[in-house]
Amino acid sequence: MITNVIQKGSNIYIYNERGVVQAQIGLGMGERSGLKGFTAHSVSVQQGDTIWNYDEHGSLYGHGVYVGDGGLSSSNFSSNSSSEGGSIWVRLIGIIGFIAAYYFFFLK
Repeated sequence: MITNVIQKGSNIYIYNERGVVQAQIGLGMGERSGLKGFTAHSVSVQQGDTIWNYDEHGSLYGHGVYVGDGGLSSSNFSSNSSSEGGSIWVRLIGIIGFIAAYYFFFLK
């Protein structure tokens, strides 16, 4: 379980419940790179124009979220960018997943 996350320079350190560093995430040097927030089980980090999620072991999971133009859309990892119409569904599924996880971990 994550109890604290600290950014020092271009590194982010994830601490467990004993106060021990259990993972480290390296950042790019861009001015838009940095720690965005964390929960007991995940850390959100912005690297350039994309926000990425990491687990308590520092492993990347899920898809990055592009925030470069002020709007949010799921990162498209292929060269085909014609799926813009589907991005609302990706966001909706992400929101539903967040609500389900919140209920499971905090309200149950």
